[in-house]
Amino acid sequence: MIWEQLFRINGGAILFLKPPNTRININLPMLGTFATEIQPNKGIESDIPLSRTVADVVTGVDVVLKKALEVIGKE
Repeated sequence: MIWEQLFRINGGAILFLKPPNTRININLPMLGTFATEIQPNKGIESDIPLSRTVADVVTGVDVVLKKALEVIGKE
């Protein structure tokens, strides 16, 4: 599997607000849950780890697709 590492967020009750006459969405956590022991702060690890750079985001480069094509020999 190929993807960029994602980090886990513990969700609770979240208030979603959209002020009138705007395109702004505000998400406010209303309830938090906290582990009593130290927990790893990561999701499922990729077989082929990737990370995006600022330049990738600015230029619209899809690093996951680029790597997948490289792995299957299409690039």
